[in-house]
Amino acid sequence: VVSKNNLLFAGPCAGVASVGHELLGGTTKKVAFGNKPAEYWVVIPACLDTFRAYLISEAGVSAPIESITPDVGVIYAGMMVFSPNGRKMALTNYPSSGIKTFDFDLNTGKLSNMLLLGGKTYGLAFSPNNLFLYTGGPVNQFDMLSMNPASNKILISSSGGEGTMW
Repeated sequence: VVSKNNLLFAGPCAGVASVGHELLGGTTKKVAFGNKPAEYWVVIPACLDTFRAYLISEAGVSAPIESITPDVGVIYAGMMVFSPNGRKMALTNYPSSGIKTFDFDLNTGKLSNMLLLGGKTYGLAFSPNNLFLYTGGPVNQFDMLSMNPASNKILISSSGGEGTMW
């Protein structure tokens, strides 16, 4: 351990997501990605239109890599998740601006190609094969290989209601 308990960002926004190659406890669930084993990217929304990515490796924590995106709004409640292969990140910002997806570059830590999927929800999850994004309450499926995932939304279940959080 080079250092620990490092303050990465003292901004007022909420949310954090990580992505890397390490497997935890022998499970197949990937919780973080980088291009080498034991490298992780941690992504933090720095409010409105900026995200900060930090590469964490054996050498320590990198300087922030900033991505300027179209306005995502202040994150009041929601979540950010990475696809299992680390190449997509999804964000839900309940109740304000809905569901957004981004491409994530594992080499540079940059987010790009924001897509607005619309809708108001709190929960998000990618399928294990990276092909679909699922939302919670109501449960919808988006085809992430589609040129326009929002137009290919499939309602899986209407139970749970809009933005179910508890």
